Amino acid sequence: MVSSSYFKKKVFVGQRGTEHISYGVDDMSDIYAYLDSAQGYPTMIRSPTYYWDNALRIQRPNDNLFGYSLRTTLVDHDVEVYLPPVPTGINTDFLLLAETPQEVKNKTITPGTNTLTGIEKLPDFAKTGKYQGSGYEGEGMMEALIHKHTPELKGDSTHGSFAQYLTPTAAEKETGYWVANDFMTMTKFDPVVKTKIRIPDWSVSTNRFYFGLVSSNFILNNDIPYGSNDAAALLGFRKTDSDVKLLRNVGNGITVTQPYSSNVDLNTTVLTLEFGFTKEGTEMYYLINDQARITFTSNLPQNNRWMKLHCSLQNTNSGTPRHLDLFYSRIESKR
Repeated sequence: MVSSSYFKKKVFVGQRGTEHISYGVDDMSDIYAYLDSAQGYPTMIRSPTYYWDNALRIQRPNDNLFGYSLRTTLVDHDVEVYLPPVPTGINTDFLLLAETPQEVKNKTITPGTNTLTGIEKLPDFAKTGKYQGSGYEGEGMMEALIHKHTPELKGDSTHGSFAQYLTPTAAEKETGYWVANDFMTMTKFDPVVKTKIRIPDWSVSTNRFYFGLVSSNFILNNDIPYGSNDAAALLGFRKTDSDVKLLRNVGNGITVTQPYSSNVDLNTTVLTLEFGFTKEGTEMYYLINDQARITFTSNLPQNNRWMKLHCSLQNTNSGTPRHLDLFYSRIESKR
């Protein structure tokens, strides 16, 4: 054994600092033989072992020619990496990298515990429907869409195609569409509705707009667009409003819920309005453009009522028709 190598290293045997044997660097191959499983000597390393960037390499076993090299050039702080537990009975698994040709079996994984959630992930919604502003027909759950007036199909270079509705010139007349079929309740369906609109000639006291779900076949031409016994959830604005409101009605003929102000100015060029129900109709939210999501759990529409989708622009003054540019509407349902 070479004992006079130029680069001397110490390998401690027994109590550290008390008994030791000194080896030269040329003798390290003898030590590493004990780390080679082919020699039959399993080795336990309990002390922190440090490798410089690109120094730890794991080669393929047949020829030691190719392998993985662990790089740390991008690391700017200490990181602890945990290997997740594998279910009992599974004795082989894979670490997936960005280019690994394997398949994640689930969409949602908690890395620390390998807990799988949301297995039934596709589709999120069992049924969907849409109306595009590039045509006249509704699709899917919106197949029964009825136009109150035939829109003119237009488009612009910024927002694409849209259907432009025009109110009659007489006061308290409306335009838009509604979906005539009773197709959902809040309890089991947890519907979500969304639309993208523009009201180019909006001004206070000249028009109203409502989009959402009402148990009635009709939207009333009024600042309260539903009856006291109608279950309702609508986004829009009344004649005197200057921002988008959430209007909701329990539908029991007793409870009166005041409109909720979003503070999203109606001078906003284009509005994307979305609201939906979760937790089997016991919670609802709304979302306007890129604003924060607002959630409610009280004074919700009775969740066993059959609902219809309405989109209504109302002219409150005579003589001047009002425009509604509708880019799209969507509806999604859990059932």
